[in-house]
Amino acid sequence: MLAPVPAPADRAGLVGRDGESRLLRDLLDRARAGAAVSGLLVGEAGIGKSALLRSLMAEGRERGFVVGVASSSEDNDAPPLWPWARLVAQLTDATGGARPDVPDLVARLARGGATSLEAAFEVREGLAQLVLSLARNREVLLVLHWADVPTLRTITHLIARASEQSAEQLDRPVRLVVVASRRPMADPPPALRELEGMVARTSGLQLRVDGLEPDDAAELVGLVAGTEVRGLAPAWLFRTGGNPFFLLELARLAATDPDWHGEVPPSVQQVVGHRLADVPEESRDLLVLAAALGESFSPLVLAAVAERPPTHVQDLLEPAADVGLVREVGDGAVRFEHALTRDAVLAGQTPTQLSRVHARIAHALEAMPPGTRVRGKHAFELARHWLAAGPVHAPSAWRAATAAAEEAAALSAHRESADLLQSAVESHALDPFGTRREHLDLLVALADAGAAAARMPVVLSASKEAVALARVDGDAKDVARIAEALTRYSLWTPTEWGVVDVDLVDDLRWALRSADPGDHGTRARLMLALAAQLYYDDSATAEAVALVDEGVAMVRRVGDDDLGCWAARAAHLALWRPRHFERMEELARTELDAALATSNDGSRCFALTTLAALAMIRGDRSQHDDLMAQAFSLARRRRLPFALIGLCFVELGFAAARRRDEEADALEDELLATARSTTIAAQSFLSVGVAFARGFADDAVLAAHADTWLAIARSDAGRLQTAAITGAALARLGRLDDLADLAPSIPPPPDDWGALGAAAHHAEVAAALGDAAMASRVVDLLREHRAGIALAGIAVAAGPVASFLALAEHALGDDRAAARAADEAVAVAQAWGYVAHVDWVERQRQRYGF
Repeated sequence: MLAPVPAPADRAGLVGRDGESRLLRDLLDRARAGAAVSGLLVGEAGIGKSALLRSLMAEGRERGFVVGVASSSEDNDAPPLWPWARLVAQLTDATGGARPDVPDLVARLARGGATSLEAAFEVREGLAQLVLSLARNREVLLVLHWADVPTLRTITHLIARASEQSAEQLDRPVRLVVVASRRPMADPPPALRELEGMVARTSGLQLRVDGLEPDDAAELVGLVAGTEVRGLAPAWLFRTGGNPFFLLELARLAATDPDWHGEVPPSVQQVVGHRLADVPEESRDLLVLAAALGESFSPLVLAAVAERPPTHVQDLLEPAADVGLVREVGDGAVRFEHALTRDAVLAGQTPTQLSRVHARIAHALEAMPPGTRVRGKHAFELARHWLAAGPVHAPSAWRAATAAAEEAAALSAHRESADLLQSAVESHALDPFGTRREHLDLLVALADAGAAAARMPVVLSASKEAVALARVDGDAKDVARIAEALTRYSLWTPTEWGVVDVDLVDDLRWALRSADPGDHGTRARLMLALAAQLYYDDSATAEAVALVDEGVAMVRRVGDDDLGCWAARAAHLALWRPRHFERMEELARTELDAALATSNDGSRCFALTTLAALAMIRGDRSQHDDLMAQAFSLARRRRLPFALIGLCFVELGFAAARRRDEEADALEDELLATARSTTIAAQSFLSVGVAFARGFADDAVLAAHADTWLAIARSDAGRLQTAAITGAALARLGRLDDLADLAPSIPPPPDDWGALGAAAHHAEVAAALGDAAMASRVVDLLREHRAGIALAGIAVAAGPVASFLALAEHALGDDRAAARAADEAVAVAQAWGYVAHVDWVERQRQRYGF
């Protein structure tokens, strides 16, 4: 038994229905003014109509209306006009009068004793006159759900007679509201079309009640299941089409069943099951095939799968459309009313039955003529069905998934490509005839796709497994080929901050020792991949530089532009330290030239992004702006998430410093949305970096996060640059006691990609605490780059380096040098449009007296 919905959720169905509620309340206003009015609500079962009508009835009772409500029975044996028998009782009881003879006519017709048109009209006229006589003395509101055909005709007759008498008897007007609700139907029965026409002719209200909007769905979910699951509302909204009943059921299970993982709620299965019971068996069987095809499907494809003529398929779908399970959409397609409805149809099948259905569909798709196939979609659908067909079809599944992944990659759908290749690897493991070479090739492809999708754990896992296979075979060339994925499409270092994968390093060293000395391409790949993996090994810094020198020289001798693209990126990542900035720029230009020569838009985007970042560090705004615009265009067009994250990060800091809040909001949204689909190194740092970038122009942002950062810094002071960033935030907020307590835990500035940003943070802390020793550790680096912007990697742009140099010089006791640096900082900030930073520099001058 499902737990009852908490009390607040009884009102949740009204969420987002203000506009519809006002229209219905207007009917009450018109009736009180002396009119007979009608309304017809059209919408999927449970999709807000019940809540709206409950609200209308409560409003009517508060205004003194006599309210009658009834629903047609779902029992096929229920007599006709059954709702009217209840309404007559409700209305006469409410008015305190004796029940007239009209119910006897209803009873006769219900027993089948009156079947003539004359008797049916007599019943309708008698019921209409009963209601109208009451509505001349009291305001009356009638609400009917899911009316049967006799009831529909009676409603139509009542509305017509009420309209006539309202016009004829102005001294005793009929004050009546009649509201009926129904499901949308592809082909409404004649009685329903007659009612629709009558409502339209009498200027009644016809209201389509659609699904909830995103904000309303989130509010509804939060009311039932708590704010902690509101984040699931967007996915549930898509799955339910905004149907409040379906949303409520999902929220109920989320709130009450800890073992629930998104399965179709039993209550929803019951609702769909009731509708399926009204559909012929042949149509039900066809719906299972349709549901396996997807939420939306082509009747022609369904006909091919079912091996039936298309016209026969259309005939079989009509009963399902009549009960609100499916509906036609654009381009001749048909879709299930909700994704959850489709899920409920599938939930009624056993796993074995579903596997056979998917295999049947896959066979049909393979037999389709090439001219009828849509590029990408056909391959993806074929792979989906073979993968769902079960282990017995594993040979077909992994091949189809591989082909679909290739098409997805060609369309820049990198995440989908990686998912397909992951499935291909898993299916290949079930293929009894699969070879080691096939498995290794699939792992290499998966690593490449994972790199493009910025899923670095996938890259590392697939690469390490492939390297292990290659090492068993003693093939150094394969190891080199696999190692390329470790740095392809990487904007930041391929491993988490400070991590050295010793097993992978050992494998690369083995391969380098084993490689053919004359195979320069293989040796260059191994050298550069190894150099990148040694980045965080402080004892191997000189070795990494030597590996880069020799590897790059070998690549030049090979003269392969494709290899040159990759080699320049790997070398860049291996050398990423301030002392190598000039060489990194040279490598980025090499990467760009090779990318242009090979039409490699991915490498071109990363090269442009790198060059833009280095232009910032040099202080060249015109070059930076041009390069950033080109990089952004490519990153978005080619859907390169890693590049997009870095670009948004940098531009977010710019927008905040320029006080362009709307632009900063959009960039933050794009950055976080992109990051959610990735698993890049240092992802846990994103929220800290974003808040710091926004906080430079708004101390309130820093104040909101400072305590959280302080707790992180105290527990793990070496984690990225959290301690230094926290120290800078505390300095800006004037929390000197907390800063003095944290300062001993702030590690020295790292000699890595974050050195320049860290130097800026240390300078702020040094000035606030008057710590000359801390300032002395960063002043030389700040002096060297005083003309540019303090950029931490390709992420947080802290502002003009000269502004932090001024703080370091002050901490060292040289206020004249600090004043000169501050003047330079203001000039740089003005050149870059950093309005907030100009103000900040002036505040530092007043604070420290330089």
